Amino acid sequence: MVQRNVRRGMSRAVLESSYFWLLIGCVLTLVAMVGYPHLPERRLQLITDRSEAYIYADEKNSVEWLNMEELRWRCHIMDSHNGAFCGFNIVLEADRNEGLDFSQYSRLNLGLSYSGPGRSLRYYLRSRVPGFSERENPETHKFNQTQISVEFLPEGLSIGLDEFNVAEWWLAEFDVPRILSGPSFDHVTSFGIDLAYPITPGEYIVQLDSAELVGDWVSRDTWYAGIIISWVVVLSVFGSYQLYNLRKRVVLERRRAEKVAERNRELHQESQQYRELSEHDQLTGLLNRHGVTRAIERLFGDPQKAVSLLVIDIDHFKPVNDTYGHDVGDRILRQMGEVLSESVRQSDRLARWGGEEFVLLLPEADGTVAQTVAEKLRQRVARTYFEALPEQSITVSIGVGSRLSGEDYYSLFRRVDMALYRAKDAGRNRVELSLGA
Repeated sequence: MVQRNVRRGMSRAVLESSYFWLLIGCVLTLVAMVGYPHLPERRLQLITDRSEAYIYADEKNSVEWLNMEELRWRCHIMDSHNGAFCGFNIVLEADRNEGLDFSQYSRLNLGLSYSGPGRSLRYYLRSRVPGFSERENPETHKFNQTQISVEFLPEGLSIGLDEFNVAEWWLAEFDVPRILSGPSFDHVTSFGIDLAYPITPGEYIVQLDSAELVGDWVSRDTWYAGIIISWVVVLSVFGSYQLYNLRKRVVLERRRAEKVAERNRELHQESQQYRELSEHDQLTGLLNRHGVTRAIERLFGDPQKAVSLLVIDIDHFKPVNDTYGHDVGDRILRQMGEVLSESVRQSDRLARWGGEEFVLLLPEADGTVAQTVAEKLRQRVARTYFEALPEQSITVSIGVGSRLSGEDYYSLFRRVDMALYRAKDAGRNRVELSLGA
């Protein structure tokens, strides 16, 4: 009887313990984290009985259905001129002018069989842009595209929507504003597959067995944010309860608790300091935008201090990434950082500003000196052999400007950035001096 009462008392003590419920919370959190990948996914079939599909080719080549019901077609490429094209398009079953909302999905799974001399296919999604696209003119619908090697087809092709980019020709043809130049998937009106450039003459046979959008009902960020918020609430309640009990403890215990809290604050401050020291770009080893801020503040702290700025942009970098992959792009960025670093003075400040763009601050340098430096950099880059892309030369366009009296950094940057765009518009691989420099 006594032992039974003791066990009963211990069980009650465990159930009344805050630590017991915290342990339960940890177990539930672990289950929620491990279980997330097993949650049911949101799915949408793009091919239905109501789908409207058609094939197309340019006038010098031909295309034919082998089995329209099975969406099997054949392209005959006899003339692979620059304007050659051949492919397949399916108009989505919703209002063809309104489109479907793909933004709740993360990837597109395709069942596709293929034979032909080409080594890659292009996949595209047409998306209507409200306020810009013409409802009755599909050509004005944004052309989101990606090009993928056919070697991935046998294992089943899954394309992340983040792999799509907007076609350069569509941006240029319709003079698209910069704010609308990124991919969008909230009004997708059609899906298509066509032959990727360069097109090789020959016979291509393609069959589309399935096309399915897949996404999470609850995004990973939302799921984990819910876990964090739950823990914040639980820990807040637990902390309040513990604080209430701590007030009843002896002075020694209170002092120990205060020391722990003080140490936690110190660790937090140290963590903040270490975070602030992260001033270098991990890819190139150069200063990043945050890291160069101190140099900017120092150089522009004196309104009369002479300083010049170079904004350097790698020419045609996006097509390199799209064609050869981000690994090649990263290698080019690293080597570009090395080439530029070897060409500047110890007193200069070189930083990767973002993407393929670099900035170089030249203290005590006027516009003439800066232009000379920029031209030397341009020539050196043009002569450099880039190991990641041995058969193609890499060039840069450079905007140059020197500070006007009392001018702040961002005003100077805007002027130099405009000069850079003039260099781009004038044919690239050139240096352009900012007006007013």
